[in-house]
Amino acid sequence: MNKHGIESFTFIVVEFVEIYPDLSQEENKANLIAREQFYLDLLFTLPSESRYNNLSVAGSSLGYKHTEEAKNKIGEPEGV
Repeated sequence: MNKHGIESFTFIVVEFVEIYPDLSQEENKANLIAREQFYLDLLFTLPSESRYNNLSVAGSSLGYKHTEEAKNKIGEPEGV
């Protein structure tokens, strides 16, 4: 969104996932992550230039690669 601006995007709800009060928080979270993974799997059937999400595993930053600029910022001491 920083690159193209928020006005370049449309946000829609693709699915409502029910939270069950009789399930634990961990079980409900697992259900949500499973649905997210379903849509990520679908998304990653598209060519890379047709998607913005770089992470292929739901609930994880596995596979994300920081840019050199981001790595430098992370390594800077506070207040620099």
